[in-house]
Amino acid sequence: MSTLFRPLTRRPTATTLTVRDLVQKVHSGQLRIPRFQRPLRWAADDVVQLLDSIWRGYPVGSLLFWKKRAEADSITVGGATIPAPEVVDAWFVVDGQQRTTALAASLLDLDHKIRRPPPL
Repeated sequence: MSTLFRPLTRRPTATTLTVRDLVQKVHSGQLRIPRFQRPLRWAADDVVQLLDSIWRGYPVGSLLFWKKRAEADSITVGGATIPAPEVVDAWFVVDGQQRTTALAASLLDLDHKIRRPPPL
């Protein structure tokens, strides 16, 4: 058997979360943004459109998380830094970083400006 392809040790599960629950996971440091995620691309108008879609009850897509242990750290959500304790069941964002960050930054009133180095 190839070491590249191994069967999962646990079957994937689907969980329904409210926006409030998702934002609370960010606020508590249980939700983590892995380093492999691309930089944030959404502008303010994208965030407004997401919030409008949620308000109107439109589908906004599913999110994909990898649940695993995480060391104590600080996590970056947009331009804000949140202290994150050691967690045995942290949720690492695999797909949905833009939506998760937009919701957390907006509803937790975080600094969600993207930090870019000054031009040379």
